[in-house]
Amino acid sequence: LHITGDADYYHTHHDDFCAFAGEVYNYRELGYHSDAWCVHDTVRSRPGHLRQLAGPSSWIYSTDEFVCYATDPQGERHLYRYQDADTTIVASEVALILALVDAEFDPMPYQNKTWTMLTQTPYRGIEKLEPGRLYINHAAAHITDSVFNWCAPAAYPSVRAAAEEFSMLWRDVMRSMQPQ
Repeated sequence: LHITGDADYYHTHHDDFCAFAGEVYNYRELGYHSDAWCVHDTVRSRPGHLRQLAGPSSWIYSTDEFVCYATDPQGERHLYRYQDADTTIVASEVALILALVDAEFDPMPYQNKTWTMLTQTPYRGIEKLEPGRLYINHAAAHITDSVFNWCAPAAYPSVRAAAEEFSMLWRDVMRSMQPQ
């Protein structure tokens, strides 16, 4: 990963390790002096609270027993994985993987250079990991958070309750649609 966070975290001895790229905007509100410590402690001891971390980041956490990693729910901070029978490499850029392995270019006609398919890349054996999904020991586990959860419509007890919440919006839209 292109490691971000404060030097204090990375110069402190750990029996486990967490590397992350990105930002956690609300780390102070969660009681931390840096986003690196916030990600480390959340992943290590409160993984159910990963949804509380606001901001785009990808991270990798490891101990002697296991490794886990994830990207942010909107997929701004990508993780790519190369895996064969002997090796697994997880990186924030495909170029880092290509520097270590000779991945074969797939001549499939891609639409643009940003690889709009969710998990495919133009290289055989290199996949783009799904946003917001937790991977434990390189196997897909559960979704930690999803951008689709953020846009799910709220349930309203009645049409009247929905009308009250959206009345100002509807009024503004109707006003903009009327000829002047």
